[in-house]
Amino acid sequence: MVYLLKGVSNGIKEVVANYGVGNLSVEQMYSWTWEVIGALELSGIAVIAFVSDGFSVNRSFSKKQKPVAKLPNGLIFDTINKAAPQRVLYFLSDAPHLLKTIRNCLLSSRLCNSSKKKKGRCMRGNGKKITWDPIIELYETKKHLNFRKSFKLNAMNVYPDSYARMKVKFAGQILSRTVAQDLEDQERSDYSELVYFLRSVNDWFDCLNGAHSFVGKKKRNDNLQPYTSPDDQRFDFLLSF
Repeated sequence: MVYLLKGVSNGIKEVVANYGVGNLSVEQMYSWTWEVIGALELSGIAVIAFVSDGFSVNRSFSKKQKPVAKLPNGLIFDTINKAAPQRVLYFLSDAPHLLKTIRNCLLSSRLCNSSKKKKGRCMRGNGKKITWDPIIELYETKKHLNFRKSFKLNAMNVYPDSYARMKVKFAGQILSRTVAQDLEDQERSDYSELVYFLRSVNDWFDCLNGAHSFVGKKKRNDNLQPYTSPDDQRFDFLLSF
């Protein structure tokens, strides 16, 4: 079990604690997490968020906390920081893992009309299907070209095996503006919702994957810019995503 410290307004990224464990229990995670947070707070480091993927123990850990903001659906996303009671600790989902989950939903759309026992997610938008098949068709049609807009497509991300499904970069290469643009250029009306879906996911990931530095200006991508105001328009987009 490894704890990584990541700075919000600086480039700090360091492993600060690790524990040997076989089958992790929620009791172990509860004890170790607050122990690590307490040590960091005593060192003068303000811990404002706990970021994790959707592992069942991670979810159980957040459910054991007493929330500050009570939502009708019972979702717990914050609690009083036990090591600094004057501040709130927030629970955040790890954006790269969410990106892979979204890609997996789109990938499983191929099974939607299948006779197999395991059914896929029948994704739709405005009455039109959102499926993986146009991505395969685009790749197979253009893979022999030296220059193509969908240059990010390759056999590893279009036909991902169990290893490739674990790699965040392969999910990002599919859910990208370049693939969306190439699909739009095919001028197929049945692709319109898939194109919108790919662009929306790309922008969402950029909004959650920016940095404190000038990477946004360097890449000419406003979605990667640092957040400096609670009135930032990107918050409106994220709330409607």
